[in-house]
Amino acid sequence: MNEVKTHSATLHLTEKRLCLDFTNTADWHASDHPIERLTRYADLVSWAHRVGVLSEREMQQVLTEAARHPRKAAAVLERAIHLREAIYRIFSAVAARRVPEASDLALLNHELSEAQDHLQVVQRKAGFAWQWVSEEAAPDRMLWPVARSAADLLTSKDLDRVGECAD
Repeated sequence: MNEVKTHSATLHLTEKRLCLDFTNTADWHASDHPIERLTRYADLVSWAHRVGVLSEREMQQVLTEAARHPRKAAAVLERAIHLREAIYRIFSAVAARRVPEASDLALLNHELSEAQDHLQVVQRKAGFAWQWVSEEAAPDRMLWPVARSAADLLTSKDLDRVGECAD
C-alpha cells in the first residue's frame, strides 16, 4: 500500500481511480466520528502531489500562493471537503443501488464545470491528449482532475464494479 506523509496524517492510496482515492482522505465516513485526513490546505496539496496531480514545482507554487492568501487556501480546502463528501455519497448510493441525491450531483457538476474551463486538447508527437491549463498557482487546480475522474467513472462501463467497503 502506498502512503504519503503529511503534516497531520498518513493518507493511504489504494484505489485505481483518482476520485475514489480522494474519498479515502477521510476514514469512517458513515460513523458518528469520521476521521478527517485533510485538516490543512497543505494536506490537500501533499495528497495531490503524491497521487501525481501536482508536480513538485506546482506543489511549491500553490503552497507559496497559499501563504500569500491563506483565506483563499482555506476556502479551497473547504470546497475540497464538500466535493469529497459529495463524491463519497454519490458512489455510496451507486454501490447500494440507490439514486444519488440531486444536491450531490449538482455540487459535482458545479466543480466539473469549473474544471472544464481549464481542460484543453493539445497536440503531441503521437497524436492528441487532454491537458489541464491555467495559471500554475491556481489554488484549486487539484480539484479539477478529481471532479473529472468522478464524472468519467460515473459515465463509464466500470460503474457497476464500484463497491463500498465497511467503514
